[in-house]
Amino acid sequence: MESLARISNMLETARDLTLEAAQSASASGRRKDLLGSGGLKSTVVQETRRLLNSRMDREVLEGLKRVIEALSRGHDCSEFFADVIKNVASPVLSIKKLVYIYLLHYAESEPDLALLSINTIQKSLADQNPLVRAMAIRVMSGIRVPVISQIVALAIKKCVTDMSPYVRKSAALAIPKCYRLDPGTKNMLVEILGVLLGDRSYYVVGAAVVAYWEICPERWDLIHTRFRVLCGMMVEMDEWGQLAVLRLLTLYARKCFTQQGQQPKAKKGGKGGKAEETAITATPDGGYVIDPDLEFFLSKCTLLLHSRNSAVITAIASAFHHLSPPPPLPSNYPYLGLISGPLVSLLRSPPDIAHIALINIVAIALVHPRLFAPYALTHFLIQPAVEPVHIWKLKMEALTIVFPWLTNDGRRVVLTELEYFANGGSSGSAERELVRESVRAIGRCAAAAEGQGGGKIAKRCLGVLLRLVTTTTTGASATGAGGGGSVVVAEAVTVIRHILQAQASTKGSKGESYANMVVIKLAQALDTTTNPQARASIIWLVGEFAGYGYPEDDDGEDDGSGDGNIAADTLRILAKGFVDESEQVRGMIVLLAAKVYVVWLNRRQLRMKNQASRNPPPPPRVPPISSGFGGIGDGGSEAGDDDDEEEEEEEEDDPEAENHPIPLLQKYILHLLSRYDISYDLRDRARLYRSLLADPKSTQLATLILQAPKPKPLATTTTATATGAAGWGGGCTIGSASLAIGVLVGEGEVRGYNPLPEWSDVVVGRDERHSSGGGGGGHGGSDVDEGAAMAFGGGRVGGKSGGVGGGKGVGVKSSVSSQQYVNSSVAAAGVRSTPPPPPPPPVETLDEWLASSDDDEEDDSSEEESEEESEDEEEDEDDDEDEDEDEDDEESGNEKSAMLTK
Repeated sequence: MESLARISNMLETARDLTLEAAQSASASGRRKDLLGSGGLKSTVVQETRRLLNSRMDREVLEGLKRVIEALSRGHDCSEFFADVIKNVASPVLSIKKLVYIYLLHYAESEPDLALLSINTIQKSLADQNPLVRAMAIRVMSGIRVPVISQIVALAIKKCVTDMSPYVRKSAALAIPKCYRLDPGTKNMLVEILGVLLGDRSYYVVGAAVVAYWEICPERWDLIHTRFRVLCGMMVEMDEWGQLAVLRLLTLYARKCFTQQGQQPKAKKGGKGGKAEETAITATPDGGYVIDPDLEFFLSKCTLLLHSRNSAVITAIASAFHHLSPPPPLPSNYPYLGLISGPLVSLLRSPPDIAHIALINIVAIALVHPRLFAPYALTHFLIQPAVEPVHIWKLKMEALTIVFPWLTNDGRRVVLTELEYFANGGSSGSAERELVRESVRAIGRCAAAAEGQGGGKIAKRCLGVLLRLVTTTTTGASATGAGGGGSVVVAEAVTVIRHILQAQASTKGSKGESYANMVVIKLAQALDTTTNPQARASIIWLVGEFAGYGYPEDDDGEDDGSGDGNIAADTLRILAKGFVDESEQVRGMIVLLAAKVYVVWLNRRQLRMKNQASRNPPPPPRVPPISSGFGGIGDGGSEAGDDDDEEEEEEEEDDPEAENHPIPLLQKYILHLLSRYDISYDLRDRARLYRSLLADPKSTQLATLILQAPKPKPLATTTTATATGAAGWGGGCTIGSASLAIGVLVGEGEVRGYNPLPEWSDVVVGRDERHSSGGGGGGHGGSDVDEGAAMAFGGGRVGGKSGGVGGGKGVGVKSSVSSQQYVNSSVAAAGVRSTPPPPPPPPVETLDEWLASSDDDEEDDSSEEESEEESEDEEEDEDDDEDEDEDEDDEESGNEKSAMLTK
């Protein structure tokens, strides 16, 4: 019997559900038929109004559904405003929700009618259901009518003391809406916000932090007493609250902590004391001491590294990066090393998340490349067939950044991959962009290795590029599909030029000799290279190293060793096909002719000087003595004129200057070929070179202009430009949208970007942070002792032992600009520079000043005593003088009386 009753109940329940489903289906069908394409039909309007004014809750709910459906389709439903607002006092929660949705949509267009419902909504603030109270405060703050701003502020103040945390959270989210409605209520809202920030529920504090950013982001005094509480609650907040708190505390740390300060003082007994007035301080033993409050925040951030939200992981990476010590980073600094794994794990996410993660990985790797070196061969190898262009470009950039810190096997794998894609992959006809980026990546690998002292690695990269040039110009890929061969040659030659300039400017004569050997190999490829950009780059390299490769003997002549320069021979060959070359190549040929001629002039002057030093000229001929002063003067002037004429005849009749091939080539190119060229720019350049080289006395000026040392080229990328990685801490903030946009557009900062503030000069709010009792509130973890400090023994910044970039300095031949060359020449001529200003007087501390004042008082007292003693001595001397005078007077008186008696 019980089983039969159970079965009958189930059948009745199924029957009721079937009837309700049929009614809802028929109602939705009727709504679709009644809703026209151009607007609401008259029958629909009448039927909807009848349903809205019905006494049955089911019919009212059906009418509200029709109105909201028409509203979502874009129809104007403002004519139902009065009928809908009548149901605002309905006790049914579903009806109340739909009425609130309609009210928020049309309250701004019908403010007078919307004000009629304010009293009913205010009554809902005292409802027993917390969901109803929360909806009421949300709706009141969402009605954009300025007249009710004070009512909304009072409602928020009432909801702050509500027992339900959901209602208090809704009150916190209503604060920014009320502030936008009436900015005059800011003072009241700030007081309410201070109460919400001190709430014990993490559910409320996250929303309060969001409201803090909206109305008073400059009020750091509200955070001082709640700093440690926010750190403790951060773990239990929702993801959006965690993002707001991480951003808030990162900026708070930069505003209220200092990066460097006083050295930690040692206490009695040998124990180290806490660092005073500092956040991150370098200790005398090469480690770092972190402020306890900052260390507490960073330790709580480590608990969020396994968050499922990628934005939270990026925010933690930003905090660790911008709050870490300046590079070089100690090898055992714990926090920044923990972020590499979670960031790399985001590369398995969808492409949009992987793109943002890669941007932040590259930005951090530009400053700390060692962190991501273990993941190079597992996560950064590119797959152009399945990855978007912007993804494999960033992966390739990450590979080039961490390349110097890979093992030898890892470097071999990376170079093999880049060479494979530079050759066009398996098909041999890959996209030009992939070929171009692969060749540039090889050049960046060489530059990065050169910067870290890896000369062998740079030569290996240079060998890969030379192999690309030679195999492409002689193989079938030079004329392959898509023109990939010409792109390889052009990009490879440009990258080789940058590498040779860098080596020649940093390695002195060894770099110059190696560069000359590479230039000879490149010059041999001119016979098969057809790309104008590649030919122009090779010719420029030949001219740039035109003065290298000559033997270092006194005469300056080739000794047959085979190491001579080939610039003159290259110019001779190029002069034959000058007319058939492109304008870019013709310009480089004209420049090469001028450089070769300048080098020949300098070597000719050097040879003449050496010959004159070995064969000194005979003594000057003494003119015969003639009678009279006129004869002596005439004979002397004639002898001087004869010497000048002989020097001019020697210069004019120099057979080498007339018959040498280099002057003839220079005249042929600069005076004949370029004079009638169709390019006016080329004609102007040739005219400049002719005027500069016409006077032999201007050889030094021509050398300074044509053979001036060139600055070392920098292989920068869009990510380096956006992050400003040239200086630590510059550029866009890690994890910001401006960083991603700056990488996409290739600019540094985006309009409207607010940079991260600099570290504070003094510690702010330390007493307030510890006066609140510390700890993480009711939901935090274990507290950190106020006097505890965390020391990490690592490389000493600027010390003898270091991390990246440490070691002793070596003598390097540095390149100087033309302006510096002129300044040094002027200084060598005898122009003295102004003496440096005297150093400022040392600043005395309070103890020194007090000690000096005590010494001054003692000196003053001693001076007074000495003055009194000297005065006493003077008085005694005066008394003695008076007594002597009296005795003299008595003696003279006695003598006078004796004379009178006689």
